[in-house]
Amino acid sequence: MKTVVCLLCVWALSFICLGGAIETDSWRIRNPDPHLLDVSSGTFAGELYFAFGRFGAFSVSRNGQDWVAVDSQTSVDIAAVAFGAGRYIAVGAFGEILSSDDGIHWEKEFSGSLGTLYSVAYGNNVFVAVGENILTSFDQGRTWQEFVSGGDGSVLTQVVFGHAGFVVAAPNAGILTSQDGRLWEFQRRPYLSSLAYGNGVYVAMGYRASYTSSDARHWEIHQTPDESAGAACFGASLFVSVGATSIWTSSNGTSWTEAFKTDRGEVRILAHGTAGFLMIRYDGSRIQSEDGIHWSASPQSTSRDLSIIIYGQGIFVAAGQGIMTSADGIRWNYVSPPTPARILDIAFLEGVFAAATQDGTVLTSTNGVHWTQSAGYYSISTLAAGNKTFVASGTSVEGTTALWVSKDGKTWEPQIVPQFQTRPLEKAVFADGTFLGQVRLSPTESFFARSSNGRSWEVLPTSSAVGRGSLLAYDRGIFVLRDEANQSLIISTNLQDSVTVPYGSMGVAFFPLVVMGDGGAFFSFGIDPIGAKILQSKDGVHWTDVAWRPPNQKFIRDAIFADSSVFGVGEEGLIIQSPPREGGLPQIVAQPANATASLGGDAQFTVLVSNLAGLEFQWRKDGVPIIGGTNATLLLAGVQASEAGIYVCAVRNSVGEAVSLPALLKIVQPEVGELSIQYYAGITIAGTPGSTYRIDYTTELSSSPSWVTATNLLIRDNHQIWVDLNSVAAERRFYRATRIP
Repeated sequence: MKTVVCLLCVWALSFICLGGAIETDSWRIRNPDPHLLDVSSGTFAGELYFAFGRFGAFSVSRNGQDWVAVDSQTSVDIAAVAFGAGRYIAVGAFGEILSSDDGIHWEKEFSGSLGTLYSVAYGNNVFVAVGENILTSFDQGRTWQEFVSGGDGSVLTQVVFGHAGFVVAAPNAGILTSQDGRLWEFQRRPYLSSLAYGNGVYVAMGYRASYTSSDARHWEIHQTPDESAGAACFGASLFVSVGATSIWTSSNGTSWTEAFKTDRGEVRILAHGTAGFLMIRYDGSRIQSEDGIHWSASPQSTSRDLSIIIYGQGIFVAAGQGIMTSADGIRWNYVSPPTPARILDIAFLEGVFAAATQDGTVLTSTNGVHWTQSAGYYSISTLAAGNKTFVASGTSVEGTTALWVSKDGKTWEPQIVPQFQTRPLEKAVFADGTFLGQVRLSPTESFFARSSNGRSWEVLPTSSAVGRGSLLAYDRGIFVLRDEANQSLIISTNLQDSVTVPYGSMGVAFFPLVVMGDGGAFFSFGIDPIGAKILQSKDGVHWTDVAWRPPNQKFIRDAIFADSSVFGVGEEGLIIQSPPREGGLPQIVAQPANATASLGGDAQFTVLVSNLAGLEFQWRKDGVPIIGGTNATLLLAGVQASEAGIYVCAVRNSVGEAVSLPALLKIVQPEVGELSIQYYAGITIAGTPGSTYRIDYTTELSSSPSWVTATNLLIRDNHQIWVDLNSVAAERRFYRATRIP
């Protein structure tokens, strides 16, 4: 087992000394799911869940958990997608419209509009897109026409389709309805936030109210228990809406039942698909339900800051505002500790993790998942472990300085150390077979002490220059300290002589944070005027920037070197990992690509690994190992519909296992032999070539029928046939043709 020294939790820069060369330009985000970072919107359409980010960022999933990034062919924000007539249509800013046959491979369509589009729906062989205007396509999204809404010019935020036609929400004005996407009727309503359709009912959510209609024309208002009803969708015979504090369900849109207690947390996605209901919030966290009644939050939490990471017995534990664990550093699970108090420090000793909390208690766990709480010791400031002993220092319940030792992390013995007097250890670490502690005398004075057992301590001579600094890390005889007053690092090998490294020479603006592991090269996580950054150094004095930066200017609070990689944790649950160094875990240099295959045809996935010596491959589909899938290339012959899904490849060597990014296999029907038989209504017009006739239709013949204009037709022959392509879904239609003067 490697000895890993945990770094002190402060605000600015951390660096780590580690063995072997590490590729610095291919770091990976391990938490939260990088596909769900800064998601702006999403939905379910066809067979896929969609998540949209900024500047064309676009990911899809079959189960709401395993996501695959796709190339959207655009750099503008995408807002929505719909599926119909075998095609996916996506819409977004500046009138952008994309089309795809499989949801994976996209191409641009010309909309003829520059207005932003927020929503799209399909029905009656028609796509309708809405936003700053209304666009309608009658040819599966290939060409688009703009129609006058008849409203008051308000922005249109959502469109749904049901048995009575299209319904569009204009939140500040009301709703618009249309049977065919051409002629629109405006109805004024109070503020509406979202729309849904199901069970033959249209439902619109508003302030403390829901509105229901069976014909899209006549609406009834119902009071809701949540004053701030938000996003809504339909599935599993239930309407689901997210309020300010809860998720609500209803079978009819009139009466609502609380299903799950939660805050809305800026919901970016609420959708129902093949894997049930999926809700994704602004921070990438998920809440899911198969039936709309039983809900569970995702195991990861992205709204909690992480400030400590440690590794022991093959288990990673990251903590701060909560705890996250991982067996491989790639897949992380959120654990709810027995106390809500912030975790200040963690140590590991012979199969036991011990964590000091802000409320003065100590938590222990043998697996990082199940934790028990011991009696309070009040204000423990630092933890260390080694030589079969835990050491904790802080202030006791009586208000006096104390130092405790423990064999198991549960039962602690107070120790009287005359050299410390009434001052606790500011920082304690274990390295090179000994405990090392720093005692602060004043803001600019301190001394160091060492101990082999945590009970008896020897004071070490400390120069005034070194004593000004605060210990950040110690390993292999190297002390690294932070001098806040002089904005610099102090590096020393004997606590007497030292080298000063100004923050400015490192290109950072704030107090650095340091950690050291297996010797070789230094890595730092810091802050400059742009945001978070990573640096590297061979000697700790001369530093260069790493090209890759942590996302969205999130700061890294702690880092370790373990399992052949550097792992960093920080704000909003961020966890990042460097590529493994040579001799470590297998390194996948080319990921498997998404594939589309015809039913009965062949499909192939391939991974490329940097070193093939001693490797074992195992392909998995939807998490299940594939018999015979034990090579770098997986060949699927004569694929069937059941073989569509998410594929990954696990690559193992003597160090451990690396898992590829997921790849999606889409199965389509073969083009040859496909027939689609439809019956369409048509009429023959006997007229004069060059004249124009308006063709109207109605569904009922009465004394005063309601006629709807289908088209204006230019006659080119004496007898011209016109076919109503939208009649296939209509039960009946009656037609008339009137010559336009």
